[in-house]
Amino acid sequence: MHKTIIITGGSQGLGFQAAKLLAKDKQTGIVIANRNKENTSKAVEQIKAETANQNVLGFPLDLGDFNSIKQFVVDFQNLNLPPLFALVNNAGVQYISKTRFTKQGYEQTFGVNHLGHFLLTHLLLSHLSENGKIINTASGVHKPELKTPIPVPVYKTAEKLAYCGADDGQKDAKELRHQGQVRYSTSKLCNVLFTYKLAKKLSKQQGPIQVLAFDPGMMPGTGLANDYPAFIRFVWKNVLPLQTLFGNRINTPKQSAKVLVDWVLNRKTDKTTAYFYVGGEEKSSRESYDKELQDDLWSFSEKQIETWLKNA
Repeated sequence: MHKTIIITGGSQGLGFQAAKLLAKDKQTGIVIANRNKENTSKAVEQIKAETANQNVLGFPLDLGDFNSIKQFVVDFQNLNLPPLFALVNNAGVQYISKTRFTKQGYEQTFGVNHLGHFLLTHLLLSHLSENGKIINTASGVHKPELKTPIPVPVYKTAEKLAYCGADDGQKDAKELRHQGQVRYSTSKLCNVLFTYKLAKKLSKQQGPIQVLAFDPGMMPGTGLANDYPAFIRFVWKNVLPLQTLFGNRINTPKQSAKVLVDWVLNRKTDKTTAYFYVGGEEKSSRESYDKELQDDLWSFSEKQIETWLKNA
């Protein structure tokens, strides 16, 4: 092996399809990081069988638990694999039935989609090769101008996102759905804010590492709708996939994975950071360039992981 790539959420959907494409190069080691051990093992064996690349590994990673994140990095270090060429922060959750919390007490959408990846990235920075890449899977739902079915982000402070209370008993199903969707779109805005701020930090500290944000488009059929009612899950899995035939904002995981892998393997831009989708590079939302929001998110997140970076 000559390089290693880590993909979070790599047992299904976009992450799995990207891992499979990347594994076609038998000299590349693929590390699938995923919460469900059984699904991870199945994904690893399937990729090995289809690509004949035996350098595919799976490790448990619960992004909602800082202890699990730290243990994952310890396990990765102990393997003494080739340099880490790319970290693909792909895993994500969306909950619309009730408020859930991480092991450390953060609202789970924010905790998993942003804060868990924030800690993981920091713990792995020293392992990245000089020309390496960090790619955060964001979403077009963070852009109000796209007018997606998901409500637009509401970012006040990172602290409010992290510690929003569970007052679910006072809300009906419609209110809970709206609440969960806003939390999701806001977490995707956080992914882009983090991307830009990290790129700026690294440009002063650590060589030509690229930090990119990727909008894979809506991908019907993936597990993102698992918390929705049965009828919506049926439409998501059986009806909406037909829309992938039209345009590049609704895609199959395979379609989006091809674009993601192209950006992982190739220097598509000379910039230290960029936002791209299936159609190519584009501007992210106006709010994502707000330096005050970037600073607020970074400052809060940095304080939350201080203890966990010790002795790393």
